[in-house]
Amino acid sequence: EQIGTIKKEQKYQKALGLMDEGKYKEALTQYQKAASCATEDKERLSNAFYNAGNALYQEQDYQQSLEAYKQALKLNPKDEECRYNYALAKAKLKQQQQQQQNQQSNKEQKQDQQQQNQNQQQEQENNDQRQQQQQDNQMTEENAEQILDALLQDEKEVQERVKEQQMQNMKRRRVEKDW
Repeated sequence: EQIGTIKKEQKYQKALGLMDEGKYKEALTQYQKAASCATEDKERLSNAFYNAGNALYQEQDYQQSLEAYKQALKLNPKDEECRYNYALAKAKLKQQQQQQQNQQSNKEQKQDQQQQNQNQQQEQENNDQRQQQQQDNQMTEENAEQILDALLQDEKEVQERVKEQQMQNMKRRRVEKDW
């Protein structure tokens, strides 16, 4: 039993050393091992959960740190430091959730803005195309005059040919009647 107690203490001390070095994930593993070995020693188990909560807090896993602090407080309800850290983790979790919510909201607003911009751009392109088609379909005054002049010229030529044809027809008739 004394060897078991020494091993528990070694795991616990190793976890403390890892925390001091800033190796929170590794320390958490050691605290979990220490907690699994210290099932009968409530104070040691409470300390293991408390320190596991601290490691989780340092890793910014506030939800899990709250759970660890709860376990520690169940075993030692008078631990004011643990109660303080629980409140701190709870506040951090709320802040983290608010930030995530804000980020999501900002992301949605940004997507909405991009969609509006795309819609406006598409609408502008459609308007530009319509205007271009209208301009293409509209005749300039100069073009209209040129077309009108060409039609008048064609009309004159056709009238001249018709007159010539009529004159030739008349000459033939005269020649035929003159016998």
